Amino acid sequence: MEELRYNFIIYNIGEQFFLPLFGALAKHPNVELRPHGIPSKNRLLKLLFKLHFSAKVNRIIKLPFKSIWYRSMAKHDFEKDLPVCYIFGGGKYAADAAGFLSYLKKKEPDCKTVIYFADLIAKKHYRDVKGVINSVDAACTYDSGEAGQYGIFYYPDHYFSALLPITQPKEFQFDVYFIGYAKDRLERIYKAYRTLTGMNLKCKFVLAGVAKKNRIEGEGLCYGNISYLESVKNVQNSRCILEIVQGGSKNSTNRILEAIAYRRKLLSDGEYLKTEELVIPQVMRYFSDEEEIDRDFVRSDIDYSAFDGNKMKSPEQFLTLLQSFADGKDCDE
Repeated sequence: MEELRYNFIIYNIGEQFFLPLFGALAKHPNVELRPHGIPSKNRLLKLLFKLHFSAKVNRIIKLPFKSIWYRSMAKHDFEKDLPVCYIFGGGKYAADAAGFLSYLKKKEPDCKTVIYFADLIAKKHYRDVKGVINSVDAACTYDSGEAGQYGIFYYPDHYFSALLPITQPKEFQFDVYFIGYAKDRLERIYKAYRTLTGMNLKCKFVLAGVAKKNRIEGEGLCYGNISYLESVKNVQNSRCILEIVQGGSKNSTNRILEAIAYRRKLLSDGEYLKTEELVIPQVMRYFSDEEEIDRDFVRSDIDYSAFDGNKMKSPEQFLTLLQSFADGKDCDE
């Protein structure tokens, strides 16, 4: 692995989503994780910070005086004396606290700043997308289509680490597991649920962002948010993971990575399965319409040996990729 040329501070408010990518780096000497933005254990301070940087609030009105947090946000104490690369999960700080980026450059002229987008940029409704991207040394995305659209770096979403033990049971609590925000795919999710339960398959669907008026009732249908670790436990208890991609998404998501990491089957309507190098045909199936789903594929025993030799990369390798982006270098993956 390429030697690290930087120390890294990694910011993200919603840390659960990024646990598989960065959780394994929590004790790395070159890395500090800032899931709450500031390195404080004080619950009140973390709450105030979260409210001050709330995306919902700042979308309506940009709250002033965010500079009171800058010193604490930039504070660090690494063992090695290396330049710091500040990594931002999404454009939150660039969009709502651009002054922090300027503060970093004045405080540490040799530092680097990078935004990595692990979700579609088009879904974030930034007032000034170009301004967000141009405010950092480099920006990168998991989606090849948006990489070309916005002129930023593309990284294949192949970096992942298992957070819980890998199990290989013969029997499962659920046949099919789905989790996700409804976004633009609620009707497709419901159609998949009806199709699968109509095959007498036992399902667990966890849906977030669904208005009460749009909810339907059904066995195994749950509405609301759960922690990422709870979701992983559902993966462990399921024979097959279901993926229904957002409209406009071109590339693989965490679902295929979870299927590989925890050795479960995958059903997906993502066309990336036709070309993705991570695909394992024995345990992964693409469908363009729910009627194409094969019940026998879901119910058959998992061929655990099929997962041997997969091409997933470690979070440490992701750090070396990010530092190359920070230096303005694209990488041939």
